[in-house]
Amino acid sequence: MTWGPDLWDRYSPVVEYVTKGTNELVDVYAKFIKEKAELEKEYAKTLRKLVVKYEPKKIKIKKNNEDEESTEYSSFRTFLAETGYQAGQHELLAEHLSKVLVKEIQNKSAEAQKKVKDNSKEAKREKERIEASYFNLEKAKLKYQKSFHDWKESDRDYQIADQDGTISRNEILKMKHQTQAKQKLFEDSKAKYIEQLDKTNVEQREYFDYRLPEMVNRLQDVDRERIEFVRRVLERSVAGEKEMATMVNKCREGVEEAVASISVEKDQQILKERYKTGDLPPTDIQFEEMSLGREKKSRSLTRRMSRSNFSQKTDKQNLFQKKRKLLSNIEKYKSDISKGTKEKQALQLMIDTYTKTPEFGDASKFQQELDIVSQKVEKLSQELSILNRDLDLVESKMNLNMRHSLLATPSRSLLSMNTSSSSSTGSDKSDDQEGDNHEIHGDDIKVIAEESLLSPLEKHECLEICSDTIDHSSVMKSDISEEFNEVNSEDRNIVLDAWDDDFEDAYPESSYQTIIALYSYDGAEEGTLSMNVGDEFEVQGVDIDGWIKVKRRGFIEEGFIPFAFTKLL
Repeated sequence: MTWGPDLWDRYSPVVEYVTKGTNELVDVYAKFIKEKAELEKEYAKTLRKLVVKYEPKKIKIKKNNEDEESTEYSSFRTFLAETGYQAGQHELLAEHLSKVLVKEIQNKSAEAQKKVKDNSKEAKREKERIEASYFNLEKAKLKYQKSFHDWKESDRDYQIADQDGTISRNEILKMKHQTQAKQKLFEDSKAKYIEQLDKTNVEQREYFDYRLPEMVNRLQDVDRERIEFVRRVLERSVAGEKEMATMVNKCREGVEEAVASISVEKDQQILKERYKTGDLPPTDIQFEEMSLGREKKSRSLTRRMSRSNFSQKTDKQNLFQKKRKLLSNIEKYKSDISKGTKEKQALQLMIDTYTKTPEFGDASKFQQELDIVSQKVEKLSQELSILNRDLDLVESKMNLNMRHSLLATPSRSLLSMNTSSSSSTGSDKSDDQEGDNHEIHGDDIKVIAEESLLSPLEKHECLEICSDTIDHSSVMKSDISEEFNEVNSEDRNIVLDAWDDDFEDAYPESSYQTIIALYSYDGAEEGTLSMNVGDEFEVQGVDIDGWIKVKRRGFIEEGFIPFAFTKLL
């Protein structure tokens, strides 16, 4: 179906319609897609703001931490990440619409407008040509009509003069010649008119039957291409949205998987592992009977440590978690060092092979890489050494806190056990009974570890600490057991007081020894001193579980410091 045969006489309305359609490519479709792209872009921007706004601050803080993230936070992080991916898909769609489709529409509109403009110019030329033909025909027709009238008028005058006898013969003959000349001019004008008429008819048929319909058909082609282009553009726009929707659905599937991965039990277990300290809970407070004997002095090192309150501060460090992180880092560094060592060995083997067999290649090209790997392994080894030192310090702190949790508990302290034993047995108990009482004290202390919620390794460490302390105290008291058998009950109390006063001497103080700090320590535990590299201290006791009591040189400040961080001067 073509427009030409039916709309040959409606060229102007057709041109106006096609021109309007080409203008609408830019004024309607290009603007619509551009504004839609802006909306997609703005929506993507809003989504990204939403992600930033609701990203939990705790997640940002924990990023550089090695604590395991809860499934709740991990799921929500995935939710936010997938939302960000959705925003990215909307940005891609906006870019496709604004930078591809809009540009294509603008180019197509310019191309269509050019075709319509060229068609209009051609139509104008054809119209001018046919109008010129009409003008020539009209001109020939006028000449033909004028020559006809002139000839007829001259012939009439000649006939009248020929019938009238008053006019001379010469005049009549002259009029006759004029009539014949005008007749010939008429015949020539007639021939030209007929010729121009035929020519104009041919041009007219060509114009209305071929040229004008052809130009209308070309306008139809322009309009057809425009409509098909609009259809393709809209299809590509929909295809882009469908592709985006496919990716968005995949993002939603990822969100569904993340939400389904939330585990209440795992999150609660993570929380327990994160805040677990490994400390022993306090036991029941026992009734202590009063004795009439004089109060004993608590000057032994064990009692002094019990009294010095080595419990952690309110803002104490979580030693259990710190140890767990250090062990994890140590394993990681060991793995990296193992890989680096294997890489060094491989490079060294390559260098040796290339050195022995130069035709394989230049061995120097591997030397620089070997140096880099060696430096990396050396750096990792140094950092591993630092981590091991930190682990020793943390374990020393944990041992100290564990000893305190056993000895500082009122119902389980050695002091309360001795007081209870003295008040209940009096001076009539034999030496064997005293020994039995001491064994009961040790069993009681061990019960704390056995009945606690500690792990098997922690219980073993706790029992070792208790065993060392009790055995040492037993040895000290067994050395004076014979003296107890030879005195009466009153004298025995006196001896016990003397033993309590001198128990501290079992750990002789080295007041004349001086140690210097090799590393810094923040003194985070109660009863400890902070120190910097190069600080000097006077030794006030001996090493106990990695801790030693000192006095800061030149000051009266006393406390415990990690012995592994110092050396004797």
